[in-house]
Amino acid sequence: MRHASARIFHYRIPLVRPLRLHEEVITLRQGLVVELRGPLGEAGYGDIAPLPGFSEERFAAAYDQACRVLEELVNRRPVPGDAAFPSLRNREKLFPSVRFGIETAMLGLQASMLGTTPARLLHEEPPESVPVCALLIHEGDAAAKEATACARRGFEAVKLKVGRSSMESDLYTVRAVASALPPEVTLRLDANRAWRFSDAVAFGQSIRDMNVEYIEEPLTEPARLPEFHRETGVPYAVDETLAEVGWTVATVLYERGQHIIDANEQHPQRALIVSAHHAHAWIVKPTLLGPPPRAFQGWASTTGTKKRLVVSSSFESGVGLVTLANMAASAGVAGMPAGLDTQAWFTADVVEAPLPVRGGRIFLDEANVLLKSLRADTLLEIGRA
Repeated sequence: MRHASARIFHYRIPLVRPLRLHEEVITLRQGLVVELRGPLGEAGYGDIAPLPGFSEERFAAAYDQACRVLEELVNRRPVPGDAAFPSLRNREKLFPSVRFGIETAMLGLQASMLGTTPARLLHEEPPESVPVCALLIHEGDAAAKEATACARRGFEAVKLKVGRSSMESDLYTVRAVASALPPEVTLRLDANRAWRFSDAVAFGQSIRDMNVEYIEEPLTEPARLPEFHRETGVPYAVDETLAEVGWTVATVLYERGQHIIDANEQHPQRALIVSAHHAHAWIVKPTLLGPPPRAFQGWASTTGTKKRLVVSSSFESGVGLVTLANMAASAGVAGMPAGLDTQAWFTADVVEAPLPVRGGRIFLDEANVLLKSLRADTLLEIGRA
């Protein structure tokens, strides 16, 4: 693929309320929108948005790297055999957010040149829509009312953050939300490694009779996640643990399962790999992991014991959310309701309209149209190649 030009735009969008991310609290979200143009004016867009408190890279470092990579990309010769799935060279050590933003812009440009969509490049028959997990923002009885409204709007799953208040307060909210939801709507919890093992077990034992699909990262000691499940019976999902394992190791683990664990008794990350292996689901945030878009093809025929995938947002702009919806669609039947309900946190966006969510689902063709006209008032051009 030959790129005629590239441009980089900066966005800084205030949030509707302060957002706590581990030890940091942010009041605005900033990132970079990458635009790649083909020789006939075709366009592809990507979002580079390191997440404070989670990403290894800071914004300035991501910007510097993106400028270098885009200049090399625009001027490099096409790589034989990369027409179907354009990607950056594997030998390039890139920050996850930079790889995600640039490679998805490449994929979008390729789709534009072929008159199709990213989802259809990655999957022969992607679904027309992607189910979304609603993200609850309130606590207590207000959260229960919010959950009821989400169920009426057709959401198949809702997610509630725990571990930020007292355990008694969290348990009250979980019980209220679980009681408000109909049986067909599942409840996901996310603790972001809030608790010591004994506290997490006490919490898990208190909720095991509720309709909780899983709890993300309940432990400050992620190596003990399988033990937590044995003690409580509550399924768990991995997010930060998966990021620490890294996408390369995760891919081998996905392909070889227990065999890779047995063959690496002395691996320094063995305990984390075991935790990831026994997880109910993998929460994949491409901004934090940096997997190539084509990696999601492998999940399309997932059956049996292979890991289920939840494609999730790291509070990217609408450009990033549209891209993630396409990636979630390419996961096919293996995909679970995606964690893409974050746009409501933004006071504005770089796309002209909210994502088309109806009946708890994002409709892909309508979502992809949003990338054809971005909002100039939220974007400042700061580089080109």
